[in-house]
Amino acid sequence: MKHYQSVLFLPLFLIAACTSEKENPTPEPSVIENAMQDQKRALEKAKQVDQMVQDRFEKQRQMIDKNSQ
Repeated sequence: MKHYQSVLFLPLFLIAACTSEKENPTPEPSVIENAMQDQKRALEKAKQVDQMVQDRFEKQRQMIDKNSQ
């Protein structure tokens, strides 16, 4: 039985030993930089939208305060 197991596992060990260590190479720096720039742009746009919402909320609150007096 041990001989049978050795025959089955030997090819697996040989294949594992022959495979490249870098199966998943790291992405190129330009790809990472582009992704970071996209994220920065999205964050800046979100900040701008948040500021617009805050401004409109403040105007609406002022109008409500003015009308309730």
